[in-house]
Amino acid sequence: MKEETMKEETMKEEINLSASEQRRYGTDSLALACRRGVNEQFAQADFDGWVFDSLQLRQGLNVLDVGCGDGKHLFKSAELVSPGGRVVGVDISEESLRRCAEKIKRRQIKNIQLHNCDLTQVKETFPPPTKFDRILSSFAVYYTSDAEKTFGECYELLTREGVLFFCGPTKRSNQEFLRLAQSAGCRKRYSQWAGFLQDKGRNLLERIAGNVEVISFENPVAYPDAETLYNYWKSTQLYDQSLETPMKEAIEKEFKKSSKFINTKVTMGLRCTKS
Repeated sequence: MKEETMKEETMKEEINLSASEQRRYGTDSLALACRRGVNEQFAQADFDGWVFDSLQLRQGLNVLDVGCGDGKHLFKSAELVSPGGRVVGVDISEESLRRCAEKIKRRQIKNIQLHNCDLTQVKETFPPPTKFDRILSSFAVYYTSDAEKTFGECYELLTREGVLFFCGPTKRSNQEFLRLAQSAGCRKRYSQWAGFLQDKGRNLLERIAGNVEVISFENPVAYPDAETLYNYWKSTQLYDQSLETPMKEAIEKEFKKSSKFINTKVTMGLRCTKS
C-alpha cells in the first residue's frame, strides 16, 4: 500500500502540473515532469520494474543516481536499500533538485542525499574513500560534455562487485510520434543523444569496464485522446509554436482513425559489474 500511495502522489504532482493548460513549458524540469507523467500513466510495460531488476538492489547497499532529476528512481531505491543503505542523487538542475527535496521532506525520508553538480564533476563531488555499490543513470548520462570522463569516474566510484547501469533512448524510439509531427510540417529531429548509447556509450563503457551486458526494453505508450497527445507534444523538443494548428489537426485526424495513438519507446540498457 505504501508503494502505491507514493506512486499515486507522484502521478498527481506531475500530471496535474502538465495538463492544467495548453502551454509551452517554462523549464526543462516541468517539461520532463509532463513527459514522464504521461508515459507512466499510459505505458503498457513497467519501465521502472525493468530498471530495478537490472540494478538488483537489496538492504544495506549504497546507491548513486547520476542525473537524478526530481527523484524518479530515488524513492524506490531508498525503500529497497533500507535499513542500512543510502541513496545519493546528483543533478545539474537546481529546480529539479528543489522539487526533489520537497518530496523528501514531505515523505520524511532519511536515507536520501542530494548534490548539485555537473556530470563531469562526479569524482570531485565524491572524493576517496567514497564508493557506491550501485550506480544508475537513467536518460541522463548522455548530456555530459565529456563522456569518457563521466563514464570513467562513475566506474571508478563502484565498489568491487558493484553494478553500473546506464539506460537511454535508441534511434528506434518514438518513431510513430516523429512521423506524426512530420506530417504536420515539423522539420525538427530528436537530438543527437537519441542514439548515444548505441553509437558511442557502449564502446566507451566496454573499453573502460570490459564485459558489458546490453539489454533492450520496448514500451508502447497508448495516448487515450487528442488533448493528452497534444500536451505531450508541447513538452518535447519537437514542439514548434508555429505548428500548433497543423499539429492539432494532424492529431485529430489520427484519433478519427483510432481510439488510441500508440508510440513505442525503445530503451537500451548498458550493465556491467566491476571485477
